[in-house]
Formats: sequence, structure tokens, C-alpha cells
Amino acid sequence: MYSFLVQRIDALVWRASCVVRDLYPFWENEQAVVLGSHYSINYKAEYRKFKRKITGILLFTYRSDLNYKVAKPIGLIKREHVIGIFKPFNVCLPSIQTIDTDKGWGCVIRATQMALAQTLISLILGDNFDIYSILKENTLPDSSGGAPSHRRSDRSGKSENFDNIITDGYQNKYDAFCSILSQFYDSRESKFSLYKFIIADSVLKTCTKFLSFGPTSSAICVNKMINDANIPLKSIAFPDGVFYINEVYKGFNKNRNVIVWLSLNKKLDKNEKVAVRSLFLLKQFNGIVGGNMNNRAYYICGCSSSRLYYVDPHVSCKPAFTTLDGVDILKDFTSKRVHSMRWRSLNPSMSIVFLFKGLGDFEVFLDSTFRNGKYTESYPFEFIQ
Repeated sequence: MYSFLVQRIDALVWRASCVVRDLYPFWENEQAVVLGSHYSINYKAEYRKFKRKITGILLFTYRSDLNYKVAKPIGLIKREHVIGIFKPFNVCLPSIQTIDTDKGWGCVIRATQMALAQTLISLILGDNFDIYSILKENTLPDSSGGAPSHRRSDRSGKSENFDNIITDGYQNKYDAFCSILSQFYDSRESKFSLYKFIIADSVLKTCTKFLSFGPTSSAICVNKMINDANIPLKSIAFPDGVFYINEVYKGFNKNRNVIVWLSLNKKLDKNEKVAVRSLFLLKQFNGIVGGNMNNRAYYICGCSSSRLYYVDPHVSCKPAFTTLDGVDILKDFTSKRVHSMRWRSLNPSMSIVFLFKGLGDFEVFLDSTFRNGKYTESYPFEFIQ
């Protein structure tokens, strides 16, 4: 309870500081990094760019009206209750459960979806993609006098176009963005839907309890989903906190691009925090799926010397996302403000996400990390060739 109150007070102080900073930036010299972009946020103009960068990251929140029907194990029958030749075995009896919402348990999955969406945007649309600019260019005035609306994309629901734009590039940036967003529909058929995470876990048995996803189990599930989707992107999961370099090299045999999910379960010491902060400067780094000590999961996309900045999936619970028709992307898929927490509040369980756009990009990453020597001994994970 004490820890929760401390974190709530800290959050309120940060929110108040953001309001004051918008009015007059008198803060001490503070440097922040968001996915490879550097900001001096004590300057008002820089802080606004910093805020625009974070709030422009795709936001996935809790959803309702899902109506998923999934098999749930109802427990194990003890061996002594089983007769005959089946006595040596436990028997797992499934039941069908209807899931109407992910509120209260799906925040890790939503954070993982955000990390994957940001990775796909970086891969297809580039690191400098700005959601506000692209939506402004594709806003249509409302002849009835109402609010303007974003034009409908004729590609948004076609997964084959999504497959093509990874290899062949896009013709229209807005259509490509909508195609990426449509892969995260809450329908059963979408490549990276919440339903697909549940099904992947039913096969892999990563969760210790039904629907108890953590950063590691979620990373293992999304790794399977990406590879099963048969798209030109290789996914590799390292659940044991070890970065196997040769495994990534092998991933380039049939693919030009590789995404890596590196999971940790370790409280960071002072030197490890400095080493992790250095990762935020790398173009290959695509954020952290982690959370605070109260097991609230976030997509962590930026940091400074004292704070971590994140996108929060807990801010709302809206009806299931199944179509782009009538959707206000700015209202439904962007944050209203910057969320942050102190480094000491970071939960030990996390998954670090890397994207390598070709073998040359991976070599640059190794030169900056493994071969550099500056932080090699301080990283909270180990490099093995």
C-alpha cells in the first residue's frame, strides 16, 4: 500500500510539472531520449517536440465486447482418482469460457501490441514517421458543418497489401499506416489480435495461470504469431536474458529484417540503468514492454537520467476495434499526455525489443554494443556468439 501511494504521489507531481513546463520551462537542464531521438526538455520548444513524439506513438488500450470463446483448463484430476491404464497420468479437462473484455489482465498484451506496431511503423514507414502530419494531410472537411474526418483507406482491411508493403514498399503512406493498424483488429482473423495471443498461449503453455500474461510469456507468444503469419519478417525470442548473436545471424538467411524480443527478470543496479539508457539512443532499439512494481504493464519508449516515459494501455476501455470505418485515430489511438515513472519503480520483468533492418544494420548494432566494450559488462543481459 505504501509503495502504491508513493508512486501515485510521484505521478501527480510529474503531471503538475508537465502543466507548469507547458507554461514556462524553468526546469534544470534535463536530457531525454525517445526511440533514438534526443531532446533537451528544459526548453519549451524541445519539450513540445518530445511530447509530440511520445503522444504520437500508437496507443492500444483495454477493449470490451470482444465475445471470444476459448478453451480454459478447469484443473487436473489427481492421479489416485484415475483408474486403469490411465493412472500414471494427469487428465486436464477443458471448459469453454467467454471473454468479453481484457480489462484487468490484458495490459501486457496491449503493451506488446504497441511495441510490435511501432516496430512495423519503423520498418515500413521509417523512424521519422509522424502520425499527426499524416493525419492532417488526409483530413476531409465535413460538408454538414461537423468535425472533420479522416478519409477512408481502401487498403486498410487487406492483409495481402500488408505483406506486400514490407518487401515492396508503399505507394501511399496513409494507406500503409492504415494497413498496419488493421493487423491489430480485435477480430479472430487479424494477425496480431488479442485472440491470437490467447490461442498462442494455449499451444505454448507460457502462462502459469489462465490469462496471466507477463512480458516474457507475451513475447514468446507474439514471436510465434509473427513467424506463423508468413510475412517477410523473422522474429526471435530470447526468454532467458541471453542475446545469442549467431541465432540472429541465422535469421537473415531467408529474411532481410529480424525482430528480437529479449526478456529479463532482473532488478537493475546503477550501472545497468546507465547501460540500458544507452540502448534508447540506438536506432535498432524499439522500446521495452515492462511496468511498475504494482504489475501495471506499459510500453516504455523513452528515458532520462531520472525517469522512464511510457504509453499507458490503462487509460480507457472502449468497444472492440474491428474496423477503421468511423474511427477517429487521434482520439482512439494516441495519448493525451506524457506518462512517466522513476527508474526505481521499474518492474524486474521486462522484454526489450530490437529491430534489425538487414545484416548491415545488425553489424552497426553489434559495433555499438557488444564490440564497443563501454557497457558490455554492464548490460543486464549477456551476449553469446
